[in-house]
Amino acid sequence: MKSHPIAAAITLALAVTASPSLACSVVADYRVPTNLELVEEADVIVLGRVTGQQVTGDDPWDVALMVEPIEAIRGAVPDGPLLLAEMTIARDEFASLSNPYELQHAHPEAGSGSCTRYTFPEGSVVLFFLERDGDGLRSLGAPFARSSEDVLTADAPWLRLVRFYAQVVAAPAAQRDAMLQAEEARYAALAHDPVARLMAADIARQRAGPNRPLHEAMDAEMGAYADAMANAEAAMEASDQVEVTEGEDGMSLQGTMRLGPVEGADKPERHR
Repeated sequence: MKSHPIAAAITLALAVTASPSLACSVVADYRVPTNLELVEEADVIVLGRVTGQQVTGDDPWDVALMVEPIEAIRGAVPDGPLLLAEMTIARDEFASLSNPYELQHAHPEAGSGSCTRYTFPEGSVVLFFLERDGDGLRSLGAPFARSSEDVLTADAPWLRLVRFYAQVVAAPAAQRDAMLQAEEARYAALAHDPVARLMAADIARQRAGPNRPLHEAMDAEMGAYADAMANAEAAMEASDQVEVTEGEDGMSLQGTMRLGPVEGADKPERHR
Protein backbone atom coordinates (compact mmCIF):
# COMPACT_ATOMS: atom_id res chain seq x y z
CA MET A 1 0.00 0.00 0.00
CA LYS A 2 1.31 3.45 -0.88
CA SER A 3 2.25 5.53 2.15
CA HIS A 4 1.31 9.14 2.67
CA PRO A 5 3.05 11.54 5.08
CA ILE A 6 0.40 11.43 7.76
CA ALA A 7 2.43 11.98 10.92
CA ALA A 8 2.02 14.18 13.96
CA ALA A 9 3.50 17.53 13.00
CA ILE A 10 0.81 20.03 12.08
CA THR A 11 -2.47 18.89 13.61
CA LEU A 12 -5.42 20.18 11.67
CA ALA A 13 -8.80 21.02 13.17
CA LEU A 14 -10.91 17.96 13.85
CA ALA A 15 -14.63 17.91 13.28
CA VAL A 16 -16.68 16.56 16.17
CA THR A 17 -18.43 14.14 13.82
CA ALA A 18 -15.22 12.53 12.56
CA SER A 19 -14.39 9.00 13.57
CA PRO A 20 -11.33 8.70 15.85
CA SER A 21 -9.94 6.20 13.36
CA LEU A 22 -10.25 8.82 10.64
CA ALA A 23 -8.60 11.73 12.44
CA CYS A 24 -5.48 12.89 10.63
CA SER A 25 -2.58 15.29 10.80
CA VAL A 26 0.06 16.00 8.18
CA VAL A 27 3.78 16.71 8.28
CA ALA A 28 4.94 20.29 7.88
CA ASP A 29 6.12 19.86 4.29
CA TYR A 30 3.06 17.93 3.09
CA ARG A 31 1.87 18.94 -0.37
CA VAL A 32 -1.63 18.17 -1.57
CA PRO A 33 -1.13 16.21 -4.79
CA THR A 34 -2.16 17.95 -7.99
CA ASN A 35 -4.95 16.30 -9.94
CA LEU A 36 -2.42 14.86 -12.39
CA GLU A 37 -0.30 13.49 -9.54
CA LEU A 38 -3.43 11.99 -7.97
CA VAL A 39 -4.25 10.15 -11.20
CA GLU A 40 -0.70 8.82 -11.38
CA GLU A 41 -0.69 7.69 -7.73
CA ALA A 42 -3.95 5.75 -8.00
CA ASP A 43 -3.78 2.03 -8.74
CA VAL A 44 -7.41 2.12 -9.80
CA ILE A 45 -9.79 4.93 -10.73
CA VAL A 46 -13.38 3.78 -10.96
CA LEU A 47 -16.66 5.48 -11.72
CA GLY A 48 -19.20 3.81 -9.47
CA ARG A 49 -22.69 4.14 -8.06
CA VAL A 50 -23.12 4.18 -4.28
CA THR A 51 -25.67 1.48 -3.46
CA GLY A 52 -25.51 1.13 0.32
CA GLN A 53 -23.26 0.19 3.21
CA GLN A 54 -22.27 -2.98 5.02
CA VAL A 55 -21.39 -3.44 8.69
CA THR A 56 -18.01 -5.13 9.01
CA GLY A 57 -17.48 -5.26 12.80
CA ASP A 58 -18.68 -4.22 16.24
CA ASP A 59 -17.28 -0.69 16.29
CA PRO A 60 -19.65 2.05 15.04
CA TRP A 61 -17.15 2.86 12.29
CA ASP A 62 -16.67 -0.76 11.22
CA VAL A 63 -18.63 -0.10 8.06
CA ALA A 64 -17.87 -0.20 4.35
CA LEU A 65 -19.46 1.66 1.47
CA MET A 66 -20.98 -0.55 -1.22
CA VAL A 67 -20.18 0.68 -4.74
CA GLU A 68 -21.37 -0.80 -8.02
CA PRO A 69 -18.64 -0.20 -10.64
CA ILE A 70 -19.76 1.51 -13.84
CA GLU A 71 -16.43 2.06 -15.59
CA ALA A 72 -12.73 1.69 -14.83
CA ILE A 73 -10.90 4.85 -15.90
CA ARG A 74 -7.52 3.48 -14.81
CA GLY A 75 -6.57 -0.04 -13.76
CA ALA A 76 -9.01 -2.92 -13.40
CA VAL A 77 -11.74 -3.58 -10.86
CA PRO A 78 -12.92 -7.01 -9.68
CA ASP A 79 -16.31 -8.38 -10.61
CA GLY A 80 -19.13 -7.50 -8.28
CA PRO A 81 -19.61 -4.57 -5.89
CA LEU A 82 -16.71 -2.84 -4.18
CA LEU A 83 -16.53 -2.52 -0.39
CA LEU A 84 -14.64 0.62 0.62
CA ALA A 85 -13.69 0.66 4.30
CA GLU A 86 -14.41 3.57 6.65
CA MET A 87 -16.83 5.18 4.23
CA THR A 88 -20.54 5.37 4.88
CA ILE A 89 -23.91 6.57 3.60
CA ALA A 90 -24.67 10.20 4.43
CA ARG A 91 -27.88 10.95 6.28
CA ASP A 92 -30.22 12.97 4.07
CA GLU A 93 -30.01 16.07 6.25
CA PHE A 94 -26.21 16.08 5.98
CA ALA A 95 -25.80 14.88 2.39
CA SER A 96 -23.77 17.21 0.21
CA LEU A 97 -22.82 16.71 -3.44
CA SER A 98 -19.60 17.94 -5.01
CA ASN A 99 -19.71 21.27 -6.83
CA PRO A 100 -19.53 20.18 -10.50
CA TYR A 101 -17.52 23.28 -11.45
CA GLU A 102 -14.95 23.04 -8.64
CA LEU A 103 -11.89 21.39 -10.17
CA GLN A 104 -9.12 22.36 -7.76
CA HIS A 105 -10.28 21.75 -4.19
CA ALA A 106 -11.73 18.64 -2.59
CA HIS A 107 -15.27 18.14 -1.31
CA PRO A 108 -15.81 20.34 1.80
CA GLU A 109 -15.96 17.25 4.04
CA ALA A 110 -12.22 16.82 3.46
CA GLY A 111 -11.82 19.86 5.72
CA SER A 112 -13.15 17.84 8.66
CA GLY A 113 -11.06 15.70 10.97
CA SER A 114 -10.71 12.88 8.47
CA CYS A 115 -8.92 15.09 5.90
CA THR A 116 -10.76 13.04 3.27
CA ARG A 117 -14.40 12.66 2.36
CA TYR A 118 -16.13 9.67 3.97
CA THR A 119 -19.92 10.12 3.60
CA PHE A 120 -21.86 9.81 0.35
CA PRO A 121 -25.51 10.14 -0.66
CA GLU A 122 -27.03 6.79 -1.57
CA GLY A 123 -27.48 6.57 -5.34
CA SER A 124 -24.78 9.10 -6.16
CA VAL A 125 -22.24 8.37 -8.90
CA VAL A 126 -18.71 9.03 -7.66
CA LEU A 127 -15.24 8.95 -9.20
CA PHE A 128 -13.15 6.99 -6.68
CA PHE A 129 -9.33 7.01 -6.62
CA LEU A 130 -8.20 3.74 -5.04
CA GLU A 131 -5.05 1.92 -3.99
CA ARG A 132 -4.48 -1.79 -3.57
CA ASP A 133 -4.71 -3.13 -0.02
CA GLY A 134 -3.76 -6.80 0.03
CA ASP A 135 -6.32 -8.54 -2.14
CA GLY A 136 -8.73 -5.60 -2.01
CA LEU A 137 -8.95 -1.89 -2.72
CA ARG A 138 -9.28 1.11 -0.45
CA SER A 139 -9.52 4.87 -0.88
CA LEU A 140 -6.21 6.44 -1.87
CA GLY A 141 -6.53 8.60 1.24
CA ALA A 142 -4.33 11.56 0.24
CA PRO A 143 -5.36 14.37 2.63
CA PHE A 144 -7.32 17.22 1.03
CA ALA A 145 -7.09 15.71 -2.47
CA ARG A 146 -9.97 15.15 -4.91
CA SER A 147 -10.06 11.38 -4.39
CA SER A 148 -13.85 10.90 -4.21
CA GLU A 149 -15.99 13.48 -6.00
CA ASP A 150 -19.57 13.13 -7.26
CA VAL A 151 -19.91 12.92 -11.05
CA LEU A 152 -23.58 13.13 -11.97
CA THR A 153 -23.44 13.55 -15.76
CA ALA A 154 -21.53 11.79 -18.52
CA ASP A 155 -19.96 15.06 -19.68
CA ALA A 156 -19.06 16.40 -16.22
CA PRO A 157 -15.89 18.54 -16.34
CA TRP A 158 -14.16 16.49 -13.62
CA LEU A 159 -14.81 13.21 -15.41
CA ARG A 160 -13.56 14.62 -18.72
CA LEU A 161 -10.38 15.92 -17.11
CA VAL A 162 -9.63 12.67 -15.28
CA ARG A 163 -10.08 10.68 -18.49
CA PHE A 164 -7.58 13.01 -20.17
CA TYR A 165 -5.11 12.92 -17.26
CA ALA A 166 -5.24 9.11 -17.34
CA GLN A 167 -4.16 9.27 -20.99
CA VAL A 168 -1.36 11.68 -20.08
CA VAL A 169 0.14 9.50 -17.32
CA ALA A 170 -0.06 6.47 -19.62
CA ALA A 171 2.07 8.27 -22.23
CA PRO A 172 5.88 8.47 -22.21
CA ALA A 173 7.12 11.20 -19.86
CA ALA A 174 8.69 13.16 -22.73
CA GLN A 175 5.29 13.58 -24.41
CA ARG A 176 3.23 14.62 -21.41
CA ASP A 177 3.78 18.37 -21.37
CA ALA A 178 3.01 18.64 -25.08
CA MET A 179 -0.26 16.77 -24.50
CA LEU A 180 -1.18 19.07 -21.62
CA GLN A 181 -0.25 22.18 -23.57
CA ALA A 182 -2.32 21.17 -26.60
CA GLU A 183 -5.40 20.36 -24.52
CA GLU A 184 -5.09 23.56 -22.51
CA ALA A 185 -4.92 25.58 -25.75
CA ARG A 186 -7.95 23.74 -27.15
CA TYR A 187 -10.10 24.64 -24.15
CA ALA A 188 -8.71 28.16 -23.84
CA ALA A 189 -9.70 28.83 -27.46
CA LEU A 190 -13.36 28.37 -26.47
CA ALA A 191 -13.44 31.91 -25.12
CA HIS A 192 -17.22 32.08 -24.72
CA ASP A 193 -17.48 28.78 -22.82
CA PRO A 194 -16.94 29.37 -19.07
CA VAL A 195 -16.66 25.64 -18.33
CA ALA A 196 -13.95 25.26 -20.98
CA ARG A 197 -12.04 28.11 -19.36
CA LEU A 198 -12.26 26.38 -15.97
CA MET A 199 -10.88 23.21 -17.54
CA ALA A 200 -8.08 25.12 -19.26
CA ALA A 201 -7.17 26.68 -15.91
CA ASP A 202 -6.96 23.26 -14.25
CA ILE A 203 -4.68 21.92 -16.99
CA ALA A 204 -2.49 25.00 -16.53
CA ARG A 205 -2.18 24.14 -12.82
CA GLN A 206 -0.93 20.66 -13.72
CA ARG A 207 1.68 22.12 -16.06
CA ALA A 208 2.82 24.49 -13.31
CA GLY A 209 4.02 21.50 -11.32
CA PRO A 210 3.63 20.39 -7.69
CA ASN A 211 1.54 22.37 -5.23
CA ARG A 212 3.43 24.34 -2.60
CA PRO A 213 3.49 22.93 0.94
CA LEU A 214 0.08 23.00 2.59
CA HIS A 215 1.17 25.27 5.45
CA GLU A 216 2.41 27.87 2.93
CA ALA A 217 -0.87 27.74 1.02
CA MET A 218 -2.85 28.13 4.27
CA ASP A 219 -0.66 31.05 5.39
CA ALA A 220 -1.20 32.76 2.03
CA GLU A 221 -4.97 32.29 2.25
CA MET A 222 -5.05 33.69 5.78
CA GLY A 223 -2.95 36.65 4.65
CA ALA A 224 -5.26 37.32 1.72
CA TYR A 225 -8.27 37.13 4.06
CA ALA A 226 -6.65 39.60 6.48
CA ASP A 227 -5.87 41.98 3.61
CA ALA A 228 -9.45 41.77 2.34
CA MET A 229 -10.82 42.53 5.81
CA ALA A 230 -8.44 45.49 6.19
CA ASN A 231 -9.46 46.84 2.78
CA ALA A 232 -13.15 46.49 3.65
CA GLU A 233 -12.59 48.31 6.94
CA ALA A 234 -10.74 51.11 5.17
CA ALA A 235 -13.55 51.43 2.65
CA MET A 236 -16.11 51.68 5.46
CA GLU A 237 -14.08 54.40 7.16
CA ALA A 238 -13.67 56.28 3.88
CA SER A 239 -17.42 56.21 3.32
CA ASP A 240 -17.85 58.20 6.55
CA GLN A 241 -15.63 61.02 5.32
CA VAL A 242 -16.93 64.16 3.61
CA GLU A 243 -14.84 66.20 1.22
CA VAL A 244 -15.94 69.78 0.52
CA THR A 245 -14.64 71.53 -2.60
CA GLU A 246 -15.46 74.89 -4.11
CA GLY A 247 -16.46 75.05 -7.76
CA GLU A 248 -17.34 77.90 -10.07
CA ASP A 249 -20.94 77.90 -8.94
CA GLY A 250 -20.18 77.84 -5.25
CA MET A 251 -19.69 75.07 -2.73
CA SER A 252 -20.29 71.45 -3.73
CA LEU A 253 -20.30 68.41 -1.47
CA GLN A 254 -18.55 65.19 -2.44
CA GLY A 255 -18.62 61.91 -0.62
CA THR A 256 -21.15 60.59 1.83
CA MET A 257 -21.82 61.01 5.53
CA ARG A 258 -23.72 58.70 7.80
CA LEU A 259 -26.07 60.67 9.99
CA GLY A 260 -27.58 59.32 13.15
CA PRO A 261 -30.90 60.49 14.57
CA VAL A 262 -30.91 64.02 15.98
CA GLU A 263 -31.83 63.94 19.64
CA GLY A 264 -34.90 65.99 20.47
CA ALA A 265 -35.86 66.62 16.85
CA ASP A 266 -39.58 66.94 16.23
CA LYS A 267 -41.27 64.47 13.95
CA PRO A 268 -42.69 66.06 10.79
CA GLU A 269 -46.38 66.86 10.98
CA ARG A 270 -48.74 65.12 8.63
CA HIS A 271 -50.63 67.64 6.44
CA ARG A 272 -54.27 66.97 5.88
